[in-house]
Amino acid sequence: MGMEDFKKVVAVVLAVFSVATALPEFHRFETHYGQNTIAVEKVEIDRDEQYAIVTVTALSGTIIPTVNFHDFAAGYTAIKDDKRERCYILKTAHTLEEMMNNFKQSVERNGFFQITQEFTCKSKEFIPNEELSERYGDRIANFCDDYEVVYSTQKYLKKAKRSVKMLSGGAMICGICLSLWCG
Repeated sequence: MGMEDFKKVVAVVLAVFSVATALPEFHRFETHYGQNTIAVEKVEIDRDEQYAIVTVTALSGTIIPTVNFHDFAAGYTAIKDDKRERCYILKTAHTLEEMMNNFKQSVERNGFFQITQEFTCKSKEFIPNEELSERYGDRIANFCDDYEVVYSTQKYLKKAKRSVKMLSGGAMICGICLSLWCG
């Protein structure tokens, strides 16, 4: 094999490796909110594109099923409530690294996660769908398409010692609470 052939093989291997690393990863967690409220969260994460999609289904309690889109690159989370046909948008300081730390803790607890911080809406602003791309980016706009869109800010109801940083700014796991109190 000549040097040119070797370079081609290296280029092909690198191309295959880059495609393989760009594949999304999937996780499943059981999240407990106290008072016998349990939700199952199915999570798709694309580290390269800096986003996560979380599908939340209720097992028990008052959790409303939602689909949550976390655009870490833009700094926004969109929470889609199919029952009310409403999409809530939140500014978030939560990062992909923090989400991955949450997952690591859940895996260490066999998929169990305990929520100890909740929030309600401090303010709500209805956003025309034609303004979504300009304000929040194309990914959030596409996610919320055909839904009534509400931009919300949070007011924390209780803060736990361990969760202030981990669940701050509309964090992935706490974010599904929004539709319970803001709807």
